[in-house]
Amino acid sequence: MDYFKKVPFFLIFLLGLVYIALFSYYNQGYIDIEAPYLGNFKLPTALLVLFSFVIGSLFSMGYFVVELTRKSLEIRSLSKQLKNLRGTSRDQVSKDPVSTEPEKTLS
Repeated sequence: MDYFKKVPFFLIFLLGLVYIALFSYYNQGYIDIEAPYLGNFKLPTALLVLFSFVIGSLFSMGYFVVELTRKSLEIRSLSKQLKNLRGTSRDQVSKDPVSTEPEKTLS
């Protein structure tokens, strides 16, 4: 069953590779890049597109790793709070709802 869940992802990945191959074939041009202090470079368009794609993927992967780590830490903290609340008796638990906002006072 797990195999069938991976088939759509594989087909989309394969379709993307075919698209990239066709794009590279039909756009066989070169791009001049002038880098300060490094000189001029002449790179194939396909290589530049692939390099840009990889850099963008790395940045987005870094963002999602940070978000996943943050959510994981939040879930761990909330799990500990829930475990502590389940360990207390009903008499110790307040009847008032728990609020995370600070109380407002009139001054």
